[in-house]
Amino acid sequence: MDHYLIWFNLKSGCSAYEFLNDMNQYLDHLKEDLPMEGYQLWRRKLGFGPEEIGEFQLDIQFKGMKELDKVFHKVIEGIHEDNETEALHRRVYSKVTNFKTGLYRDFPDESGSLIQ
Repeated sequence: MDHYLIWFNLKSGCSAYEFLNDMNQYLDHLKEDLPMEGYQLWRRKLGFGPEEIGEFQLDIQFKGMKELDKVFHKVIEGIHEDNETEALHRRVYSKVTNFKTGLYRDFPDESGSLIQ
């Protein structure tokens, strides 16, 4: 399983529950016709954790890189067009700051490979 991780903070004055609603709508929209396994959102508790990675962490799971690539293409196409994907993306992205990403995989993964 591949995990696309996103760390971020919410912009000042942005409601966490409003963000959550917008994020769920956006990711559920992508998941309707794309090979996304699921997603989870975490929020730092009691301020415990490194400030430089943000208060929130989003984990979007994919079976592999091919599935992740399909989602990226859908998002990129949406950004270059005025459609529902772009509108939902804009609502989510406009609420975040200090955006950082990473790509992780289960270890060891199903192939047993130590290098990937």
